[in-house]
Amino acid sequence: MNRRILRIVALSLVMIFALTACGSGSSTTAPASSGTAAAQSAPAASDKTEAASAGTEGKVYETPEYEWKFGDSMSEAHPLCMSAQAFADKLFEITNGRCHVTVYPNSTLGSLQEMAEQCDLGLLEFFDSSCANFSTYSSKFYAFNMPYLFYSVDVAYAFEDGEMGKALMGPVGDAGFSCIGFWENGMRCITSNKKPIVVPEDAVGLKIRTMNNKVHMTAFEQVGASPSALSFSELFTALQQNVIDAQENPCLNIKDYSFYEVQDYLTVTQHFYDIQLVCANTQFLESLPDDVVAAINEAMEYAVEFHRRESIRQNEEVLQWFRDNTNMEVIEITQEQKEAWHDAMAETYNVYRDEIGADYLDAVVAEVNRLQAEYEAGTLDTSGWR
Repeated sequence: MNRRILRIVALSLVMIFALTACGSGSSTTAPASSGTAAAQSAPAASDKTEAASAGTEGKVYETPEYEWKFGDSMSEAHPLCMSAQAFADKLFEITNGRCHVTVYPNSTLGSLQEMAEQCDLGLLEFFDSSCANFSTYSSKFYAFNMPYLFYSVDVAYAFEDGEMGKALMGPVGDAGFSCIGFWENGMRCITSNKKPIVVPEDAVGLKIRTMNNKVHMTAFEQVGASPSALSFSELFTALQQNVIDAQENPCLNIKDYSFYEVQDYLTVTQHFYDIQLVCANTQFLESLPDDVVAAINEAMEYAVEFHRRESIRQNEEVLQWFRDNTNMEVIEITQEQKEAWHDAMAETYNVYRDEIGADYLDAVVAEVNRLQAEYEAGTLDTSGWR
């Protein structure tokens, strides 16, 4: 039995145990009722949905023709999981019940790595994950892990909607899945329980947990910290027991996983922007009729708009939530202090310049700078999400 077959058997068993354990209470199914958070926050349906019925010619399906799974790592109240449900609901609606997607939150189907492997092997139709996890499939994704590439989500959204963003759609390197949309996990910030981390010098000698991404780790090494790619499942306990001094995550993740219970300080450094790729198994997509693929794309377009608006809303509220509901001190640094962090981490760009491709990295930075200039001048079109 070869290694690929062994992986399929092992991951199949993981999914069987996960689905058996979760029963009917750990997943959310389409369509959502009008009282759900997803339904309340969703943008107005586009005119296209009135005509799109995925080739059903008005037929209403009492039993779906297609049943699919969508794996997500966050809780039902997080913008990522809410967006997965919005996608499922919209797809069910515009196909008149032909396509039904069950969303599995809270890593029910396994870790992000396990879900990526399941989707790669065709055992899972849809999942979403940070692009920081995809650099092993294609080194060009390292470009988007660079420190302080984006200072604003508006610039990031505009980049994703532009030609360079569109070029990232489709097959993800040599993986067996394709990117069908961009969401976000927000700007990453630092929490600590040893002392406030305000300027780069505060990070010298700091034992900090980062993602298992060498660009992220190198950036913190540049400021003199000691990064560790501790498993996310072990992070809360490690913080609680002072095995590590600090960690970095988007603010909504810090809230979702209750890290504020074991951390004294939150510094809003916003050092990395976390682009989230929504992926589908490539062979699965290629096997579907054109009208169903068109419906998936339309539902994803809707879910992207929904996600951006919901993510902006929650991120605008989360810092005050920390102040009102936790004992963690929130420290918002100035733009000048962010520039100091940028300068301290800037050598990271040169470290990975050749691996990414110098021309490609330069093109990414140039396009981001162009959009940033438009944003600062007030001429960047943000009407699609603001």
